Amino acid sequence: MHEDLDRYPPFPGRERLLAALDHAVQQPDITLITHTLQQVLREAIADAQIALPACVHEPVADHYARRELYHSPVHGYSVVAMTWGPGQATPLHDHSCSGVRYIRGDAAISSRKNPEEGGRKKAAVQHHCRTCNY
Repeated sequence: MHEDLDRYPPFPGRERLLAALDHAVQQPDITLITHTLQQVLREAIADAQIALPACVHEPVADHYARRELYHSPVHGYSVVAMTWGPGQATPLHDHSCSGVRYIRGDAAISSRKNPEEGGRKKAAVQHHCRTCNY
């Protein structure tokens, strides 16, 4: 059913997750698509039978890691896992694409004025690890 799966890291529950995402993106309007995607992702995060591959939990030393776990050639959506290590942050920014995003784990959202950019207010998402006390 899903092509080119060997290009992506395997993980338990992948087929079930992808089937649910396929169903969600085939809804008749954008509001229903968004609502269904949110529900699918909430359920996937709570589902102990879906376990993302270990690589998505491994931070990169000097920046966040972005790992594509699947791209649907039929429906055009992608499943991407992004990982921030302890102390890493990303400035608030906009994307030219639409999507549904969920944060799993501990994250703090903060905002500050950046004097280097004329005092414009910026926000950052920063990872906090309770285990490591970072």
